[in-house]
Amino acid sequence: MVKIKDNVDYEDTLKELEALEEQTKEMQKVLDEYNSYDDLPDELEDMRNQLIEFLERRKKYVDEREKAIAEYKIEIGES
Repeated sequence: MVKIKDNVDYEDTLKELEALEEQTKEMQKVLDEYNSYDDLPDELEDMRNQLIEFLERRKKYVDEREKAIAEYKIEIGES
């Protein structure tokens, strides 16, 4: 489990999540583009599937970091 160590780690985590959010939006646009085609060539289908898997792993990572942020806020008494 991820744990925020201190305020610097907290700030760094917030910045990281903000950057990941922007990247994820761009990747989602690419995925939406792939999904807009009825029939993708095998190579593009593989790329689409890899992107789906990557975004799923990223979501789990972001969820863990967001949970760590929430726990840190409780720890320091911030709501």
